[in-house]
Amino acid sequence: MEVMHQSGYAFETILVCGGLSKNPMFLRCQANAVSKTVLIPKEPESVLVGAAILGATASKVYPDILTAIQNMGGLAEKFEPSLQVTEYHEKKYKVYKKMLEHQQQYRKIMES
Repeated sequence: MEVMHQSGYAFETILVCGGLSKNPMFLRCQANAVSKTVLIPKEPESVLVGAAILGATASKVYPDILTAIQNMGGLAEKFEPSLQVTEYHEKKYKVYKKMLEHQQQYRKIMES
């Protein structure tokens, strides 16, 4: 997500569908880990709705995908990140990045 953001793809929410969307603990963890709101569509066949939205846009029923989503998309349940838990995950991520940097240095030492 960090690389996507640096590449100009900014987003505020994550939409989850499929099997893991039925696991509230996973969804809370995901919202906290990425510090973004996680949305779970009320529509059980959200993948099909997404395909229909793309089809409606491609066939010019709607002028663009955002308009199609606004007209065809449904309601969603929200999982909001917890500030306290998000701060914890941000610290863990900083540790991970530092460990990765060190591991790359160790690899260079061993390859020389």
